[in-house]
Amino acid sequence: MAPHTKITIPGLAGLVLLIPALCLFYLNNTGLDTPKGAISLAMPSKDKHVIEVDSTLGLPYFNNPMPRNYRDIIISGKDDAQQLQAGRQLVRKLVSSNDTINGVRFCFGKNAKYNELIKALTLCEEEKASQWILSGNYLYIYNRNLRLPADENGHMYECLSI
Repeated sequence: MAPHTKITIPGLAGLVLLIPALCLFYLNNTGLDTPKGAISLAMPSKDKHVIEVDSTLGLPYFNNPMPRNYRDIIISGKDDAQQLQAGRQLVRKLVSSNDTINGVRFCFGKNAKYNELIKALTLCEEEKASQWILSGNYLYIYNRNLRLPADENGHMYECLSI
């Protein structure tokens, strides 16, 4: 009869303590415990005369994009890096001058990649664009006039229609 192998306590204790320690070490080094973030988007409504508030996210649906003189940046799938760089320069100029008359419009063609849309949205965040709307295949970037309207007595007020 073959001798019976002994299971030693230090061996089991080593496995019980070593495996969870290795798992924690792996999770800490891979960055899986870091918080993730998201960009909040407000989308235009189908009905251009109604401003609605999304009940799930609490974000407003804007009516039509603001009327501005837009400079078009066409993203067609060819030379997109150059177009995005030109768009970055226009957005930087728009933000620095606080221009409320002009704007930048990114037009995404049928061959444009999703990555280019993400780069354009990242461009808005990096250049600190105050207002931007994603509508269909277009990304509108503009500045808002932050002055509230005044009544006849000079009191400032803000109209809300929800």
